[in-house]
Amino acid sequence: MTDWTARAQVRTNAKASSAVIDVDPVIDVATGTISLAFTGEQTSLLTATGYIWALELYGSTGITKGELLKGSVLVAPEVVR
Repeated sequence: MTDWTARAQVRTNAKASSAVIDVDPVIDVATGTISLAFTGEQTSLLTATGYIWALELYGSTGITKGELLKGSVLVAPEVVR
């Protein structure tokens, strides 16, 4: 995983022309894990209740491994303040 980079996006739907959130996950080569985290500023952009997300890997040579993980995002507004 040394020559690979991860990229993740959250979109309103698969055909949306742009992402609501773009994030560069961290690859830990020693443990073989990929960490994905969003800031408060990023999550404040999630104003609807449902989105989709995907994570892909791409190499330094331009080779893409495609979407390794993908799924739905359910947004529950903060209740307790």
